[in-house]
Amino acid sequence: MTFTDELRAESRGLDVLLAALPAAALLGVWLLPASVRRGYRFDYADPSVVDAYVAHFVHLEASHFLVNLAGYVVLIGTTYALAVLAGRRTRFRVTFVATFLALPWALSMANVAFSNTGVGFGFSGMVTGVLALLGLETYAYAAATLSLPLERGNAVLVFAVETVLITVALGAGERLVVVGAVSGILALAVGLLVVRTVRRSGVDVTRASRPGYLELGGIGVVLLVGFPFVAFPADPTTASGGVVNLYTHLLGFAFTFVAGYALPAVGSDGDDRRRRAAESIPGDDESRTERAGESPQRPDVGERVRVTDDGSVVRVTGGEVTDDTRSVSADERTSRDDDQHSDRGNRRENGVPPELRRDDE
Repeated sequence: MTFTDELRAESRGLDVLLAALPAAALLGVWLLPASVRRGYRFDYADPSVVDAYVAHFVHLEASHFLVNLAGYVVLIGTTYALAVLAGRRTRFRVTFVATFLALPWALSMANVAFSNTGVGFGFSGMVTGVLALLGLETYAYAAATLSLPLERGNAVLVFAVETVLITVALGAGERLVVVGAVSGILALAVGLLVVRTVRRSGVDVTRASRPGYLELGGIGVVLLVGFPFVAFPADPTTASGGVVNLYTHLLGFAFTFVAGYALPAVGSDGDDRRRRAAESIPGDDESRTERAGESPQRPDVGERVRVTDDGSVVRVTGGEVTDDTRSVSADERTSRDDDQHSDRGNRRENGVPPELRRDDE
């Protein structure tokens, strides 16, 4: 099965519809009159429950709206592809729904606790939340595709790396292009080193070597490295005189990553994939016959079984000795030896040496 075929087979229309809902909400709110949109901004001094949620879908500038919409589409599409190919569809659904139900209110309340002046709006905090999901799914995809011995607990390293990248992005300033290029080169070098190490270690990389699989993982890594430089500008001042709420961006990433990381195992559509894979592994003929619902071949009723001197059992059918043998346990050997000694003793009592007597007497 090719990469495209597997992705198509594992994808579900319901999931695509679910992932498209936030984008549809963004577009629907953007089409409202500007005066209506302004009314849904979240006022930190006078907060309301409705504004605390809806404000995250409000944009007043086309550039702000388009950047957030494009960022969301790219990140969520990549995240979903990684999740389903890693057998984590159920987990994706749970984390996605939980993020878009709880994160808007969590971010709004955190801003109220931090400041009681100003207003907040925009989808950027939600986009960095999706970035956190991308980090978790990229890590899981690497383990599933490359069969690397990656422990689930070590996924926290992704959080650490992203935090470093965010710090670098905030301090890049005019050197943003240089810093971004250097980070990309380093990420590529690390990726090549990992691939080289995996190949030398003897880990099965058959799946990853097929077209599409390694490229998808590479896209995830590039987004993880590059997107912090978009979401965390060194100069947070906007063209209209506003200020980018970097606090919300950081909390969106941190809240979502911690929640997704701490989430226990929920569902496991990967179990079905692993079971199907296990069934495709060749086993003994008898077990495969039984799996197919057929009765395994049994010995004929009339065949005889003979124990040889070396402790093996042979089946005799029509005077022929088959090559079917099995080992005899120690107890069986002891019992047979006792019988032979007893038989030899009886023959000596009859005055005939046992080696001169016929076996069929």
